Amino acid sequence: MMSKKGGGEYFERKTGLRVEKLLEKMSKSKLNGVSPDGVIEEYGADALRLYELFMSPFDKEKLWNADGVKGCRRLLNRIYELIHSNKVIEGDCEKSNQLIHRLIKGVDEDIEGLLFNTAIAKIMEFMNDFSALSSYPKSVLKILCQLMNPFAPHFAEEMWEELGEKATICDVPFPTYDPKYLVDDEVTIVFQVKGKVRGRGVFKKSATQEEIEKQAMKDEGVLKHISGAEVRRVIYVKEKLLNIVV
Repeated sequence: MMSKKGGGEYFERKTGLRVEKLLEKMSKSKLNGVSPDGVIEEYGADALRLYELFMSPFDKEKLWNADGVKGCRRLLNRIYELIHSNKVIEGDCEKSNQLIHRLIKGVDEDIEGLLFNTAIAKIMEFMNDFSALSSYPKSVLKILCQLMNPFAPHFAEEMWEELGEKATICDVPFPTYDPKYLVDDEVTIVFQVKGKVRGRGVFKKSATQEEIEKQAMKDEGVLKHISGAEVRRVIYVKEKLLNIVV
């Protein structure tokens, strides 16, 4: 048994001798391997597999952190909850299509480059954006299962079946992205008063200067600096900024 004292040092309780802490790679020759059975029993094989791929780039050394396995298990739980949510629909959604097709591109490129950790990170980012939507198209959830399959195959296969698919997920071609969903149809326009930024607004690329001016004139930051002044002219740089000269 060991006890910890100040300064991050450890001492053997019976003898009081300081214990040296060594950090080494797991190796068969050193007989310091740790059985994964306990982790698998507690979190599942797919959570362990997911974490091992997420820990660091494929060719780098990895430092084990049990909390990381918990995080990967939470990701699987979140996907499970989405698939079994009452917000799942048969229809379509433009925003969800945009999110999933960008994810397809990102994951596909990262797998090709053996960047498994960044591929999983992109799935996590997708989950944050997708779960905030008002509905979850079943077609998008099926693609999500396909993208999860290389990292959590048992889980992905089960969720695939839960969504009504009969064919094995491995027999279905990997999804491809539609380039039209990679183009942003919205832009952020900066509102300036006498050359200084006073606000911002998000607009469709098709928005007219008149529509942008109308919203800018209602912006609190802009109103504060034009109140009681005469607007002499408005300079608009398409898809970038609107400068109000007073």
